[in-house]
Amino acid sequence: MSQPSDRDRSAEFDHRLVKALAHPVRADFLRLLGERSHLSAVEALGIRDSELNVGQVVYHARVLADLELIEPVGEPDPRRGLPYGLTASGRHALLALGVSSDNEGNG
Repeated sequence: MSQPSDRDRSAEFDHRLVKALAHPVRADFLRLLGERSHLSAVEALGIRDSELNVGQVVYHARVLADLELIEPVGEPDPRRGLPYGLTASGRHALLALGVSSDNEGNG
């Protein structure tokens, strides 16, 4: 079996990225993170009125982290959970969503 070429891996990544950003919870998490320096799943849940639970938001944050759009920043807080910050790829993803992360340092 041959290895996939860089082009094939890039196409697969692009497909995963589009699928990830199409999900409203993940897109909202990125948008919220673009407004502040860091954000945890618990904090995101407290900002949005929704019927989600913390576990669901944590799952979606992990998907974003697996795609290297966000990364852990600091240690988990017992009440707030693990804080995440945007990566360079995450800032590009926000631009793809039509959102600027100019307020990134305000959190």
